[in-house]
Amino acid sequence: VGYSQAENDAVNYAWGKGVLLVSAAGNAGDPIKNYPAAYDNVIAVGATDDDDNRASFSSFGSDWVSLMAPGDSILSTMPNEQCGTFDYDNDACLHWQSGTSMASP
Repeated sequence: VGYSQAENDAVNYAWGKGVLLVSAAGNAGDPIKNYPAAYDNVIAVGATDDDDNRASFSSFGSDWVSLMAPGDSILSTMPNEQCGTFDYDNDACLHWQSGTSMASP
């Protein structure tokens, strides 16, 4: 997603009110800035793999990604295709997901 002055203004307004903003960096596997993660005053989170290396899909860039966190093969509580709604007593409803959004829930 590209830069938006209105969105940047909203980020700065929220920051000025003491709001901590966190955003997934993106899953393009390249250093191209993704917004809202790349705005100043947003903590951009990339994903690492099981060996604590950058996950191949994770967007990156030392000038805009703030930190990296585990995001590859994370057990999700989001219902999978087998379950219409989540059933906490049914392990079949759990599934593994990967992405920078898993690193920055």
